[in-house]
Parts: sequence; structure tokens; C-alpha cells
Amino acid sequence: MDVPCTTIIKHSLVRHETSQGHTEAKARFDSAKAAERTGGIAQAMKKQVNLERSAFLAALRAMYWLTTNEIPHTTNFSSLLDMMRGLGLSYLSHLNKAGNAHYTSEEIMQEMVQVLSDEPRQHIFNSMRKSRYFSLLIDETTDIAVAKQLIIYGRYLTETHEVRTSFLAIQDIADGQAITIVAAIKAFLSSADLDINKMAGFGSDGAAVMVGRRNGVAAKLRGDNQKLVNIHCIAHRLALASAQAADGITYLMKFKDLIGQLYRFYEFSPVRTAGLKNIQDVLNSRVKLVQAKDVRWLSHNQAVIALKRTYAAVVTSLEHEATERNEATARGLATFLTTFQFTATLLMLCDCFRTEVDFTHIDANVTATIEALRTLKSTPGSNFRDLDQFLKDSSTVANIRYSHAQMDQFMKSIYLPFLDNIIKNLQERFPDVMLLSAFNIFNPIEADMDQQHNLQLLCEHYTTEVAGLEEVKKEYSMLTTLLESQYNALTTTQVLQTVQKVHGDTMPNLAKLAAAMAVLPVSTADCERGFSSMKRVKTSLRNRMKESTLNNLLMISMEGPPAEEFNFHAACDSWAGMARRRLNVI
Repeated sequence: MDVPCTTIIKHSLVRHETSQGHTEAKARFDSAKAAERTGGIAQAMKKQVNLERSAFLAALRAMYWLTTNEIPHTTNFSSLLDMMRGLGLSYLSHLNKAGNAHYTSEEIMQEMVQVLSDEPRQHIFNSMRKSRYFSLLIDETTDIAVAKQLIIYGRYLTETHEVRTSFLAIQDIADGQAITIVAAIKAFLSSADLDINKMAGFGSDGAAVMVGRRNGVAAKLRGDNQKLVNIHCIAHRLALASAQAADGITYLMKFKDLIGQLYRFYEFSPVRTAGLKNIQDVLNSRVKLVQAKDVRWLSHNQAVIALKRTYAAVVTSLEHEATERNEATARGLATFLTTFQFTATLLMLCDCFRTEVDFTHIDANVTATIEALRTLKSTPGSNFRDLDQFLKDSSTVANIRYSHAQMDQFMKSIYLPFLDNIIKNLQERFPDVMLLSAFNIFNPIEADMDQQHNLQLLCEHYTTEVAGLEEVKKEYSMLTTLLESQYNALTTTQVLQTVQKVHGDTMPNLAKLAAAMAVLPVSTADCERGFSSMKRVKTSLRNRMKESTLNNLLMISMEGPPAEEFNFHAACDSWAGMARRRLNVI
């Protein structure tokens, strides 16, 4: 068509104005115009919210860095944020809202610590709830404020059947009575929503209040859970067995006192320590002296080994202090160290604490350890056999000689009585090894042995958990075949994990026993490490710290994941939901 149509039908236009197509087109046009007028404000509002959230996320990261490094947060948080602003993080200024809303107050800092600690805490608690069994490890101490503290650790299985030991809580308790400790444990289990019937083991330091047969903490807990296994910490039993073996032997008690005195002689004097180091450098024996403590059995081994390695330097240093500075203490120590009895005792202890007897594996080989000690009675260890060579090497600083009569007297009055005492103490302090030894059914090395007695022991103890002895025997017959063929190269720990993970359906009863064994605590060493963290966090300058704050700080310090793995966005959302905020972080 060359000429366009110029005729307009008016009623068609009126009809179009009310049509759906025209209405929708007009709405889109009006929206576009409105966006042009208000879009800048909306965009600015959205940008403001993003900046405020980014600022708070950065503040959370700063708080996390302080708490994971156990740096006092209340006195360092604000200055750390100032430093971050100086480094170019200008958006941190968005933490300041109006007059007094700076979001760096004491209350806000504690809220941040709370949400940061909740992340690892809930992860641990959820894992423990899902675990078939779990165990608790507890210990007591007194903090810097002279308040009695009960620390609680948990040992449990992850979803992949790996064993984890995690810090759970630390609680103020009024006293150390069993009824008080049991009440604290039950209150914790209730608050964490953990079922006491899933508690397979209870580990403690072995104090009477913990392991008393009638009124001890373990006995009271067993009233609610009959299958609970009470385990006196292996390390504490070793400490008492080795340290108390010297009781009643006059010379060994004197030996322990003099070793402590020797340590303090150098520890509290920088001048003496520097002199000892100079002599050690000349003799090429730079070894730090170690303090031996009765509650830490491994320190005895470290103390005697260190002294043996640097014996010549120590004697030379003591004689120098006695001559040059007229030190009476140094003269007395030097005289004590340069006797036959001292050197013989030193080498005897080196054998008993480490070389010939591996105490780190005693939980699985108590009987073998006792036999090894009995062997030492007739055949001295390698260190003691080298006594003559040791004295020859040290002849330049100590001209020590001995007669056969002196050696006989040493054997009768010190050597043999000490070994007898250790053996006796081990037998008295490890009476519960029978049940633990029954779990050798999962040891591939013993797969070809008759395990009927062990299976019966386990079925009797876990009678409410397994179907019955005959069913367990059938399952163990299948497992034995696998242990002798496919699993003969696995460790016991790997077997426990494999039975649960691979054979849970075909060996349900053995899978339960494997889970129970896996979580049993053999040591409360983790509790000791927890106390060390507590002492670093709750110092003399922070002695009024609340229990809740201490719990949160220890949870972050000991259980918090690396910063790059931490979910700060979830923590930010949790904080936003705690109260109404001027700061918009949603």
C-alpha cells in the first residue's frame, strides 16, 4: 500500500484502553518510570546493607583470630579493628550506628564469642548424638581464682566411624564430692541432649571419689547405665605405679628429692643456667634438664634420660659453682651425683622407664609389661649393663669406683625392691584388664586363638546390646575368616572401623561391640591439655572471667576449625537473630 490509512475508528481506541494488553503495558511503563525516580535510593539502601554485613563479618573474623590465639579479646578487639581500618578496611566504619551504637561494647563482644563458639559446639554435640556410643573423660583442678573446675571431654564416633575426642565443657563445682560431680555431669548431659544410656565408658584420674566401688562417681553413673565401663586413666595409673614404687625405699625417696632440687637449682637462676649451657657447648651435650612430676609419668623418663645425656656437664657445672661462688648447695649436689649409688640408680631408672619396658603400650600389654619387669630382675637392661662404660666416660669429672660388695648391696636394697614395688603396683592398679583384654577378638594377630571365653565376657557385659552368645559366635566365625585372609594386615583400630562401616548389616552384634570398644578412653591426657589451655586463657589478670565466657573461649581455642573453614555467615545470622539490631546484617 503506497498511501497509509488515515481513518481512525474512535470506539476501537476506547476499547483498547480497557483491554488487558494495554493495562499490562501501562503497568510496565509506570514501573520503569518509578524505577528511574527511586532506583538510586533502593540501590543505595541495598549497598548500605551489604557494607554493614561485610563490616560485621570482618569484625567476626577479627574476634575469631583473637580467641583462637588465646589473646584477651576485651582489651584488644577495638585496637585490632582500628589497625584494620588503618590498613584500608574503611567499610568497618559502618559498625558505628548513630550516637552510642558502636558494636564494640563488652556485651557485643561476648555475643560474638558466643556465636563463634556455638558453631564447633553444635557440630560436636550433633556428632555425639548420632554416634552409637560415646564416652566421657573428666578431671578436676583449681583455677587462678581458687575455684574448683570440672572439665569434660567426649570420645565418640563420626559418621565415617572414626574416633574423635573433643572438649565439651568446663564447669564450676562447689566441692569435689561424688554427688556434686554426678549432678554436674547429668546436668551437662541434659543440656547437651545426650542420652546417658549411650555412654559406653567413663574415664577419670582414678581418685577414690571417682572410682569408689560403692559411692564413687562411676558407681553412681552405673546406676543409670549398667554397661558403663569405668576406666582409671592409664597415664595416671602409670604415674602412681612408678612414682609410688619408690615409697619405702629410703635412697630412692632421697634420689627423687635431689633430682627436684637439681632442677630448681638451675631453673631459678639465669646465671647458673647460662654457665651450664656454656659447659654443655664445650662438651657437646646441650640438653635441658626436665622436672619429674609424680602426676606425669612420662616426665620421669624424660628427667632421667636428660640427666644421663648431660651428666658430665652437670657435674662440671656444679663443681664450678661450688669452687668459684662457694655455693654450698652446688657442693652438696655434686657430692651426691658423684657416688656409685646415684649413677647405678640413674641407669636403672633409664631401663625401667623406657628402654626395656614400653609404658606407652601398657594398656594393651599389662601382662607382657610385668613379665618384662620380672626379666629385668635377672637380666639388667642395656643402660645398667653399660654402667662400667658410663663411669669410664665420666671419669674426667667423677672418679667413681665400686666393689662387688657395693653392687650386691645396691641390688638387694634398691634394684630388686624397686622392681618388686613396680610389679606389685601395676597388678593392683590394673585389675580391670580382663574385660578390656576381651576386645582382643578384633586383633588380627590373635584371630587363630580360641576366643570363646572373651566372647562370653563381652556378651555378659553387653547383654542388653547384643542378641546373644550364639548369634555373636556365628558372626565371629565369619569375621575370623576375614581376619585370617583379607584383614590380616590391618591394625585393631582399622578392623573396628571396617566391621562398623562394611559389615554393619551382616555382623550387627559385632558392629555394636566394635563401636563400644572404639570409644573407650584409655587416658585422660586430653583433660590435662584442657587445663593447660584454661591456664593460658584464665590468667591472673582475667581471674573474674565468668564460667560461660571461659567455656566459649576454650571451645573456640581447642575445637574451632581453621578460619578458612569457619562458616562466618552462619555465625553472623545467629547473632542477628539474638536481638533487634540497628546494624542491618541480614
